[in-house]
Amino acid sequence: DNSQNLALQPDDVLIVRSVSDWHDATDRLISLKGEVRYPGVYTVARGEKLASVLARAGGYTDKAYLRGAKFTRQSVREQQQKHMDEVIARTEQQIVRKQSELAAVASSKEELAATQASLESLSKSLAKMKTLKAEGRVVIELAQPKEFQDSSSNIELEAGDTLEVPERPGTVSVMGQVYNQTAFIYQPEENDVSTYLEKAGGPTSDAESSEMYVVKADGTVFSRQQSSVWSFGGFGSSPLLPGDTLVVPQKLERTAWMREIKDITQILANIAVAAGTIWIGLK
Repeated sequence: DNSQNLALQPDDVLIVRSVSDWHDATDRLISLKGEVRYPGVYTVARGEKLASVLARAGGYTDKAYLRGAKFTRQSVREQQQKHMDEVIARTEQQIVRKQSELAAVASSKEELAATQASLESLSKSLAKMKTLKAEGRVVIELAQPKEFQDSSSNIELEAGDTLEVPERPGTVSVMGQVYNQTAFIYQPEENDVSTYLEKAGGPTSDAESSEMYVVKADGTVFSRQQSSVWSFGGFGSSPLLPGDTLVVPQKLERTAWMREIKDITQILANIAVAAGTIWIGLK
């Protein structure tokens, strides 16, 4: 604006002020990966929400699978890791204590041998768990821009946040105590638990069929116990969608000691979920 292009005189002072919160904003970097039009690292202002950054990134591509989006947060990762470390330490002490008590309370040599083998297997699994790192995943439900703007998943962003939007997968996985652990091509017309369980050969004799569960592509879990409350058709008729994984855990003997060990396996399963992996039983 030439009218504002003043001729300067001696002792004039020109002050160029900074944008409000700019220095804070330069430390607030988040990452968008996968099927967004312009993936990369973005600077976010204080109070800025996810929908705003997605708009700056041009929205999603035509290949985006919103249901499988993975949002991770550094502060959540740190909390999960602290909790994992504490649980692992307590569980390790619990296994050591049960190993020392075992000989005194086992009702037979067979129970002693079976329980000892299970405890040793749990110790090995726990050692592997120590190498896992928390994922820091926060379950969100992405939607198209107009719907997402007012969604509860349109959260305020923090430094270090990462959103990854994958392509639509074409498979459903079956893991655990089945005759064929593998991934199967998703068939829209045959998309329930029973169908994919049958394709995997069904549960083995070591399977705990009553405790099967599905890890969905969005990070949520649906178990057979929930189906008795929330599903009229039963767990077998529950739909599986692309990216979902059906897990069939291993059965444990029904002795009192094995029930206690089963509690430990549930703890390990929870640790695995926090690390973004799947626990399928003793190995």
